[in-house]
Amino acid sequence: MIKLGLLVRSRSVSAEKSPNNDLGIGKVTELSYSTATVEYFCSIGQRLEKTLPLTSLYRVQLPPQTRCYIQPESQDTWIIGRIFDWDEDKGQYRIDLPDKKIA
Repeated sequence: MIKLGLLVRSRSVSAEKSPNNDLGIGKVTELSYSTATVEYFCSIGQRLEKTLPLTSLYRVQLPPQTRCYIQPESQDTWIIGRIFDWDEDKGQYRIDLPDKKIA
C-alpha cells in the first residue's frame, strides 16, 4: 500500500498511459483516490513533481551507502549523508552525517 512519505518508483501501466519515467526514486508527497504526487530530487536547487497513477507505483528501499540529502526542519541548509541502515522497528533510515553524527 502506498502511503505519504514512502520512496517509490513508477512502472508503465500501458503503452498509451506511460507513467514510466527516467527520474528514478521519488517521495510520495500527496495522495488521492487513484493518483499520487511524487517529488523527485534532482539537486538541492531543483525538485520535480509528477502526478502518477497509484497502480504504477511500487515501494523501494535504499541500499546502504546511498548518498542522501536531508534538510532539518529548523534549518534552511541541506546536509549530505549516507544511508547506514534501515531500522525496521522505527520504520526509518539511519543516516551517517558529517562529524560522525547519526540521524
